[in-house]
Amino acid sequence: MTGKIRWGLVGAGGIARDFAAALATAHFSTLAAVGSRSRESAEKFARDFPGCRAHASIEEMLADPEVGAVYIATPHPSHAEWTVRAARAGKHVLCEKPFAMNVAEAERVFAAVEGTGVTVVEAFKDRFHPLTERVVAALPQLGEIRIIEAAFSYRTDFDSAKRHFALELGGGGILDVGCYPMNFARRIAGAALGRTFADPLGVTGLAEFADTGADIYAIGLLRFANGILAKASCGITVAQEICARIYGTEGWIYVPHPWTRFPAGTATATLRRAGGREEALAVTTDRHVFALEADALAQTAAAGLAECAAMTWADTISNLRALDQWRAAIGLRYPADEATGPRV
Repeated sequence: MTGKIRWGLVGAGGIARDFAAALATAHFSTLAAVGSRSRESAEKFARDFPGCRAHASIEEMLADPEVGAVYIATPHPSHAEWTVRAARAGKHVLCEKPFAMNVAEAERVFAAVEGTGVTVVEAFKDRFHPLTERVVAALPQLGEIRIIEAAFSYRTDFDSAKRHFALELGGGGILDVGCYPMNFARRIAGAALGRTFADPLGVTGLAEFADTGADIYAIGLLRFANGILAKASCGITVAQEICARIYGTEGWIYVPHPWTRFPAGTATATLRRAGGREEALAVTTDRHVFALEADALAQTAAAGLAECAAMTWADTISNLRALDQWRAAIGLRYPADEATGPRV
């Protein structure tokens, strides 16, 4: 492709700031504008990024003819609404995970954006980093895949005012970070079964909760075809090792920091065969992982495709369905789960 797609940011928080900084390493993307809830917050953001136009509202930014794509970095419950509004405004969309609050909401979003002529992608960082596919390519060396373990967890102090603990903001560990281990387990199980991803045959789980009702740490147990079992764990009040492990009949693979691997440079996983011999699975990229996401969307849009191969709509639907099952197993419901209308 020639030229660069110009990005607008929906939201001016910390993750939007990280995305904006990462675009400096992109090949096919550049920052154009930011829209926030107020001109003041947008202008404060734009001062740190020369050439970035500040808009007094998200609606104003979506009307900017120079913006070709948007990155949605607002709280979880607004992802569906802004994805649809951006697509209807003719903007390609990279939406932070979770794409929606539940599978029903995601299905309504895809129905609403189908035929708009834009590309819509959920932003799961590891799906766009080459180490993930390097690990997938090495799976046959493990023999038959038996167990997948993945964890993403951090510690923050309880405060009912924080979005982490507010059900109305999609608070809790499962939607915030548990979605990554779930997505990883589905990708690896799918690869082992000769597919891009796999739907679990069953999901059970355990969790502890804050007084607000949000899950503060949780474990999801999954069963896939061919006897593959997986454990996805997450938390917002306890720090675990952020990693993934894949065990087969002939060895195992250890992947450190699969969801916090941001900068350009070399990333490495470790393959250990049953006899004890170890091999480094290393890849090098010249772009920050956010830039890899942005460029993947830019190239998909240039090809005139609605979906990106790294994270298709069916994949997003499958992940949200599995997350819904995990939440159902522990009795966690959000206000958004009670919606009966389209909400988009």
